[in-house]
Amino acid sequence: MSLPARIIRATLIAMVMLLLASGARAADTVELAGEHGVIQFNFTGGGLSQWQTCRERCDDPAAITDTLHAAGDTLLLRPTVDDAVLDRRLRSTRYVIESRQPQSLTLLSAPIADDVRLRLQYELLDNGRRLATTMQLSGPGADAFQRDHELQWQLREPAGFGVSDSAGFTGLVERARWIRLTDGDVTALDATTEPAAWAGIRNRFWTLIARQPQGSISATLPAADDVTVMRIAAAQASTFEFYTGPVEPGALADQPDDLRALWIAGLWDWLRWLAMGLYYLLEWLIGLIGHHGLAIIALALCVKILMSPLTLIAGRWQQQVNRIQADLQPQLQRIKAEYRGEEQANRVLALHREYGVTPFYPIKSLFGVLIQLPVFIGVFDMLLHHPGLSGIPLLWIDNLAQPDRLLALPFTLPFFGSYLNLLPFLMTGINILASQQADAAGLDAHAHQRRRYWLYGMALLFFILFYTFPAAMVLYWTSSNLFHWLGERLMQYRRTRHSTV
Repeated sequence: MSLPARIIRATLIAMVMLLLASGARAADTVELAGEHGVIQFNFTGGGLSQWQTCRERCDDPAAITDTLHAAGDTLLLRPTVDDAVLDRRLRSTRYVIESRQPQSLTLLSAPIADDVRLRLQYELLDNGRRLATTMQLSGPGADAFQRDHELQWQLREPAGFGVSDSAGFTGLVERARWIRLTDGDVTALDATTEPAAWAGIRNRFWTLIARQPQGSISATLPAADDVTVMRIAAAQASTFEFYTGPVEPGALADQPDDLRALWIAGLWDWLRWLAMGLYYLLEWLIGLIGHHGLAIIALALCVKILMSPLTLIAGRWQQQVNRIQADLQPQLQRIKAEYRGEEQANRVLALHREYGVTPFYPIKSLFGVLIQLPVFIGVFDMLLHHPGLSGIPLLWIDNLAQPDRLLALPFTLPFFGSYLNLLPFLMTGINILASQQADAAGLDAHAHQRRRYWLYGMALLFFILFYTFPAAMVLYWTSSNLFHWLGERLMQYRRTRHSTV
């Protein structure tokens, strides 16, 4: 074969391969990748088919990640024009790459009307945690077409995003919720068109949420037929930003408009600040110790130490209350036996004045509970919504973010599920042991027994309440109770030793 013939043959082969490659590319996908996220785009539909988000670095094999995609062949995020009117035609419209840079992508559709094409621009932001999108009509007939039609982005609920195999409390908190965020206030998204700073979907650890940098976002859910898709009204050439990533202070603080309001949204601000301080304390302990489970145990010890001055005050006040009750009880019984009516009331008031009993007197008895309650709420909400605990094992526990699941049961109990959880039994055993040896100085035998029964009842109540809690939360409370019991034993030993010297 002559040289010109070989050149012509090679040229024809190259052209055929180029055409085949071009056809294959039109039906293929393309990715934009960053340190915190990898986004896959589809040329049929022009939207996102998949978004992998990472808590830290995606190139770390041990990284905590979540891959968001819609069920079946449906796109996670896609552009639409008039939703139902051009939906079928637009879904079959193919896009070609008009321009592409390492962190951006521009797609141009086939004609969707006479002399009208749809141009989509995507730009990766924040190393893959955010994506800027712009939808624009182009061509001579674009302006006329825009007057009669509506541009929208449709965001679908990711497959399995709100699905949980856990029973009880853990199963409830893992459900997905469509939300809007405005001025730090998180509310449920519905069919109303009330504008918001952000709108999107979240589950326990992750969120996929959108905003319009130039103003508020107008996003709605269908009234009833399909609540798995959110519709965002898009004006010509308007830009939107989509964020996906972990719902935790570290990641959210880097986002615009203070997206941190998403984290533990149901608490008062001062409680959220307390929870945030505990979060950073736990993160420091994890870095120091190197294991999340051991860090939770250390967190329980640190909180006990930090709270010890107030705990000692509460203990002294409780002993004062016990002594006063022990002194008052026989005298009150005598007054009630000997006097009636106004005389009885006057003598009771006089007795209370003598012992310094005021309307605020019960606060002394409740002080120990009151000082622990905010810390209790802060720690538990922090552990409940800490993405770093997902998938972390400890001893027989496969995942600290789930109940510990020691054994699978041959049956399923309503609310309690189909697993035997060991940690709640250990926690209850420690609570009962502490109740049996609780020091209630100043109480008589009857009052002491009544208080012990009350503690037994609380131990049973906490067992029922905590049985379906994530293992991290039960581990913290078990450790806290153990340290409290050890501290009480130490104090009793020191008092006994001091009295014998």
